Amino acid sequence: MILCLSLILPYLLDPHNFHPLAERMLGEESCLELKDHVGALWTFNPSNPNGHYVLDMSGHSDKQLMLRLMEISSFEAINRKAKGGLHTHTHTHTHTHTHTGY
Repeated sequence: MILCLSLILPYLLDPHNFHPLAERMLGEESCLELKDHVGALWTFNPSNPNGHYVLDMSGHSDKQLMLRLMEISSFEAINRKAKGGLHTHTHTHTHTHTHTGY
């Protein structure tokens, strides 16, 4: 159940109402397990995706969040262009950190 919910989480339009529903469906302990499993997706709001994200591309949930952010950015760029809006340049910074355990 946790895996299924983690797969749909990036596409929910109202994630804040999902949290109480998940707790009722799963119970408090499993809901915390889901929250740990999905990481930044737990607080992601596709209606307002602004913010600073620190993602670990080795994890499935963070990859899903990155794909969702890219979809939203692309959609917004297409809409701006169609409406004759100003071009805005999106900066994407990718940092790779290697932890050696020292």
